[in-house]
Amino acid sequence: MNDTSVQANAKINLALDVLGRREDGYHDLRMVMQTVSLHDTLILRPARGPRNARAADIRLSIVYGPRYMGFKHLPADHRNLAVAAARLFLERTGRTDVRLDIELIKRIPVCAGLGGGSADAAAAMRGLRRMLALDIPDGTLCQWALELGSDVPYCVSGGTRLAEGRGDVLTALPPMPDCHIVLCKPAIFISTREAFAGLGPVGRRPDIPALLEALEQGSLPGVCRAMLNVFESQTVQRHCELDAIRAELRQHGALGTVMSGSGPTILGLYDNENKARAAIKALKRDYPEIALCQPLPSSESENF
Repeated sequence: MNDTSVQANAKINLALDVLGRREDGYHDLRMVMQTVSLHDTLILRPARGPRNARAADIRLSIVYGPRYMGFKHLPADHRNLAVAAARLFLERTGRTDVRLDIELIKRIPVCAGLGGGSADAAAAMRGLRRMLALDIPDGTLCQWALELGSDVPYCVSGGTRLAEGRGDVLTALPPMPDCHIVLCKPAIFISTREAFAGLGPVGRRPDIPALLEALEQGSLPGVCRAMLNVFESQTVQRHCELDAIRAELRQHGALGTVMSGSGPTILGLYDNENKARAAIKALKRDYPEIALCQPLPSSESENF
């Protein structure tokens, strides 16, 4: 077994709709999701040298990238989704003999609505598949991944996809038009569980058919007109600075803005890189967790 490096790409939601509560306690969702170039890196290494019997079978070390400005005390034990995913993969493949060292280079802000933990989990599974040279289809990985979280199946495949059910019923879509994406995360915490619990009657819903048509036509303005997240209105009521971020992005030429996931990251889509960089310059002093990235198709996010 050789050392294996794999990217864990962040995701954004171009549209997010909550259709209702399911009998299993989860919610039925309808989302259009997109992989972006902002990413963590996982380096998987077979453990070398003796390790005492009480040592963990999977050991994780976390390195925070030079531009990472977020919370720097993430758990490095079984509570980390990368460790949980690696352990699940080894159990399902009968390779519990494998002892593993994982180095996680963290760049995606945590608690941001960008799926960083889910991306790390999916990358751990994809990396182990490659390291162990196992012929396991994405569909099987997605089934296992659902046990770890609703976004993890999407992060296995990535790209531009319609996600339904809990987020595990995935349909490939035409790729998102080329653009520049500014991600701006204010220093506030939003619990996903509390966001769902506090969601009242949904008023305006995203026009997902219009969004799918815009993707089919390769129309960035059409994508921007159709973007909507049903969590955004309630979140902005509690955190008015999100409106200020959105206004600043638009003032610098964003064609559209929307909140990703349960928040609080606000993203702006640009057809001009200079305008996107000007927006970052204007916001960075107050919001250091800000990044410029691009959309990626599935083939580029796999990193095999």
